[in-house]
Amino acid sequence: MTAHERARHDSADVAPAVPSPLAAARVVLGLLLVLAGPVVLAVGAVPQLISTFGPDPFTFLIQDRARPPVGGNDVLLTLGVLVLPAGGFSLAYLSARSKTRQWISAFCTVFFTVQAGLLAAAVLWITGVGYDAAALFALPHSFDTGVLITPIAMLFSVAAAAIMHTLGRRTTFDAESADYFAEGNTVVRVRPLPVALHALWAAVAVGATAAAVYLPLLLAERAAAGADRGILPHGTPAAWPRYTDYGFAEARAAYAVTLGILAGAVISSLIKKVLYRTILRSYIGATAPQESENRWKTLQAVAHYPIAVAGATGTAIALFLLPFDRSDSSPDTAVVIFSVATGALVLLGLFMLASVWRSGDDPIYDSALQRGELGDLQKTFAVPARRRRGPKRPKRPRQNH
Repeated sequence: MTAHERARHDSADVAPAVPSPLAAARVVLGLLLVLAGPVVLAVGAVPQLISTFGPDPFTFLIQDRARPPVGGNDVLLTLGVLVLPAGGFSLAYLSARSKTRQWISAFCTVFFTVQAGLLAAAVLWITGVGYDAAALFALPHSFDTGVLITPIAMLFSVAAAAIMHTLGRRTTFDAESADYFAEGNTVVRVRPLPVALHALWAAVAVGATAAAVYLPLLLAERAAAGADRGILPHGTPAAWPRYTDYGFAEARAAYAVTLGILAGAVISSLIKKVLYRTILRSYIGATAPQESENRWKTLQAVAHYPIAVAGATGTAIALFLLPFDRSDSSPDTAVVIFSVATGALVLLGLFMLASVWRSGDDPIYDSALQRGELGDLQKTFAVPARRRRGPKRPKRPRQNH
């Protein structure tokens, strides 16, 4: 019996993806690394934050707009944002058994999401005070962009944990894991989310994007009201935010566009599910020429990209239409350009989603997994020489209404 067949016949618990006599110790070490991430970030950021807090909620102490002293360490920032969360999760997940892997991936999904949200809030706070983003970690101004995108970088760890949790709960990944880790590719059977629940997640994603676009405008009105009071002495309590220019505006745009991409990806997945349960249902299981199958096996990996990017361009349109400074010249040209781009991306996305059946995999119940190759995009997206295909799902008879 092959390793793949043995994996399929495992019962309650699947062997760890990376067997080790020290598996339990590796799991504990991995979780400790995960927990160390926010501690490292707090050590670097809390001193700068505390020095600005006012006596009441959402108030801060007026600061000189000159930058505070520089003395932070960018290595610690990298450790807290990327190395510790990603490395700790990978170590713990790969060393654990099936049930423990599910717990680890669920915990890390929530933990990393909260961490990314708090980091974004800290960036918005420090820029609302009037400093650049790099001041949050007492770094030179040249690190401004890097600090600004740290919450976005954290989303890679969120995605890794969420994907592995979904694969473990809603697919046959545990039974296929030996094959995947040995060969680098496999096809798993999927238990899809109900359409109503999927639509609810899409609504949540769109709502979060809208909040990231609109809520800062309410803060801008608060800042404008504070500005009407004139120049206040250093150390005077004032309503936060005091400034919505520069870093604050950039942070708003970056975080809103990122959420727009995520919303677009969720909507794209929902559209594919609805398409193949309604008007394209008859194409499930249909045969396609071998050349077509190979081509679409490559393209199906990026089938959700166009509508996901359309989520970004659509969010950009909202940002242009709702700027902080209403006295700016009309953004008509930018809105037209991004509207055309959004429409073109949606059409391309619909075409790709309506064609993924040509890969030979079931568009709803099959998911082809393939490991990426760092620094080798061609190999990452090339059709693997060997790919298992899940058993054909029997077609449901059409119902006459």
